[in-house]
Amino acid sequence: MLDEAPRSFSQKRHLPDLPNPLRSSGMMQADKERFVWQVCQPFDIRTVVAADGITQSVEGEEPQPLGPEMVQEVIRQISISDIFRGDFDQLQSAFRLSRREGASGEPWKVTMTPRAARLADIIAEIDVSGCQVVEQVSIRYLSGGRDEILVVGKVAPSGPAACPTN
Repeated sequence: MLDEAPRSFSQKRHLPDLPNPLRSSGMMQADKERFVWQVCQPFDIRTVVAADGITQSVEGEEPQPLGPEMVQEVIRQISISDIFRGDFDQLQSAFRLSRREGASGEPWKVTMTPRAARLADIIAEIDVSGCQVVEQVSIRYLSGGRDEILVVGKVAPSGPAACPTN
């Protein structure tokens, strides 16, 4: 299930007070060292999650630390890199895992429920599914919102995740 190749994604963020979801798309790459989440549309936003911190750059500006240390701690506990790599063994300390294996050729599904109090205050559950690699992630928040992320394909292995240049 581990896949470290750059992949493209589309995301729908459903917020309780908005009638339609916010949509974005881009590229991501998850490996043992870092997780790169590069939103290309509607804005260029590059977020890098690594052991030494989380940074974000907007429209090509210099990367800046993302939020206060508490926010960074919660994001590291979620271990988004392990989620998208399908490395569920690494997630067992932070989440209770319920696995459903698919029949031959059918998708499998892992439902993750937070164990850690800080995560449980924010996230109700995370569903991860796919056939050979992670293809879909759905995050349901206690606030009533949810994120639906569809990993739509591999990107040519020419280097780290990046938006196409015009």
